[in-house]
Amino acid sequence: MIAGPRRWHVADCLQMLGYGPLASDQDGGRKMRRWLLRPTLAGFSLTALLGGMMLVGWLSPAAVAKGGKKKTVTVHYSTTCSSENLGASTWTGQMTTTLPVRRDVATSFTAIARGTLVVPATVVDKLYADGARWLQLSVSTLNVKSSDALPSTVNVFGGKPAILSKTTIHNGKSVTLKLPAEGTVTVGPWEATVEGADKLTLGASDETIKSEIEDTPVSLAVACSAPATAAELGDVEILP
Repeated sequence: MIAGPRRWHVADCLQMLGYGPLASDQDGGRKMRRWLLRPTLAGFSLTALLGGMMLVGWLSPAAVAKGGKKKTVTVHYSTTCSSENLGASTWTGQMTTTLPVRRDVATSFTAIARGTLVVPATVVDKLYADGARWLQLSVSTLNVKSSDALPSTVNVFGGKPAILSKTTIHNGKSVTLKLPAEGTVTVGPWEATVEGADKLTLGASDETIKSEIEDTPVSLAVACSAPATAAELGDVEILP
């Protein structure tokens, strides 16, 4: 005699998942609640296995690349800046960059940046001695270099100068300015071209100091070299 198809009950499904009943079969409603509340070791292992498989899939390189995982890197740097009127001096700064952890070859990516720039006291003192009581800095060029992605160099401000806050100056004190003056700036895009780790580093910059001396506006050009010690803004893993 051919047996008919088996009828599956909730209890059968729970047993397949490793849940075990209590010895007593009385009070079906209470028993079902205990089925749900008392998983066996086998049930726990199966649940953990399924969860682990999902986790591995979620954290695989391909999943991360498509999922848009990001990281934030902060770097402190110093650079030599020169001006015909002010001479050479060491300026310092800090840059915080948020960028993707991974990208696929032939895809593009950008970075989000913000930072500070410090005009040293030696520069402030020269301006103050000439009669200046405030300064305002504009940054026309701030390059970020890429090791493998294209383009190899990107101007953070895209050719449009960033005007920083007008600040009162005092003899003997440096001036710290937010860069940009408000919020953040989007840097890029770059196109990932080859597999590997694409490193982003800070390059050269051009600034203009504006002030006023004896009611006469002054504008002083300043050129800053790339930091002598590489200022790495982070790297992006490029997947094949």
